[in-house]
Amino acid sequence: MGSVGTGMEGGGGKMKRRHVAAFSLLFFLLISTGLQSGHASDECAPPEKFPYKQGWLGGDGAYSIPLSDGRTLWLFGDTFISDDPNQREGRLVYRFIRSTIGISTCDPEFDVAYYWRQMYSPHPKPFFHVTDDKDTWYWPTDGFELNGKIYVTLTEHVIDPDGPPGLNFTVTGVVLAIVRNIKEDPAKWTIEYKRLSDNPYASPGTTIARDGKYFYFFSVLHNGTHDIMITRIPAISIDDPRGSIEYLDKEGRWRKGFNEKDFDLSTAEILFQKGSTEMTVRYHALLNKWVALYSKNFGEVYVRTADDVWGPWNRERMVFKMPEPETVEHSLCYAGKEHIQYSGEHQEDLVFTYACNFLIPNSIPEAQRNAELEKSFQNMDMYVPTTVSLSIYDIFNFK
Repeated sequence: MGSVGTGMEGGGGKMKRRHVAAFSLLFFLLISTGLQSGHASDECAPPEKFPYKQGWLGGDGAYSIPLSDGRTLWLFGDTFISDDPNQREGRLVYRFIRSTIGISTCDPEFDVAYYWRQMYSPHPKPFFHVTDDKDTWYWPTDGFELNGKIYVTLTEHVIDPDGPPGLNFTVTGVVLAIVRNIKEDPAKWTIEYKRLSDNPYASPGTTIARDGKYFYFFSVLHNGTHDIMITRIPAISIDDPRGSIEYLDKEGRWRKGFNEKDFDLSTAEILFQKGSTEMTVRYHALLNKWVALYSKNFGEVYVRTADDVWGPWNRERMVFKMPEPETVEHSLCYAGKEHIQYSGEHQEDLVFTYACNFLIPNSIPEAQRNAELEKSFQNMDMYVPTTVSLSIYDIFNFK
């Protein structure tokens, strides 16, 4: 995710969708996980721009977790907010928090309610409030529902004084947030935080997929490559994540030691190179394959497929080019994520979101740069999840 002051997007309006003839599947592979669900209808997909309401004025991230009761939990990173629930525009650059959530329903059209801690108070807090340390924060990544509980991975960040403006942070670990009272209003949710990883090389939870008895936590490397490795935790041990995590090595074996001080990154299998810090991996029954979707180069969306969740993964292909970097000055786009619950009865659509932010060049004097940033964020078509729907048939060239 990008920090506020790095770049973003916003708006309203319905997304136009292309429909193809119904395709009769011979079978569906059933995967027992909240990561994939057919509850949400393709006729009830998110609008092209997520709506501004309840003082929620735009955010990035936008991982989604289909819940067993038909709702969807949305996870947002840095979010502009207001203490006025009726405000729809006029962002203040300093008025943001590190995480918010949304709960969307289809009854019958898409609607979403937003939440954060201490809403409309003088001192609002992020929904996932792990610490009061202002130099440490947590961005939600992927998650799932299991046995009446919700699990969300949170990537821990700390200020890096030597980093460039807008990107002056470093990743120091991953925390697993566990919500047990999920039937209550999210404002009343109690959250338990468990340390998942302190590994300095990779962050498990960039995306999560369940296959059989295991949850597979894809992990992006922090060495500047954005290469992707994979770890796993048995479903029966998910409440003890730190002690149960294993990683796939170059010999094709699952090994302990991911969280040990002597962990040797060179022993880990790299699933594919030059991935992304944000991505999704979801199973597509129509294709009988796993699909990884991510954005890179601050304006392009790519997919890869694999027969098994641990690979081998085929070569990436670009499926969408975001228009904003070519039309909006100082903008960059990122945060590509698939939302398979909106893909249709036969999963014939690839529905994903992305977000756009701003990065003002360092060559501009600081006072002018800050003024330019303040002005840029008044564009309410920016820094908000933007929804796109593409035909699976067109992407993968089959009928």
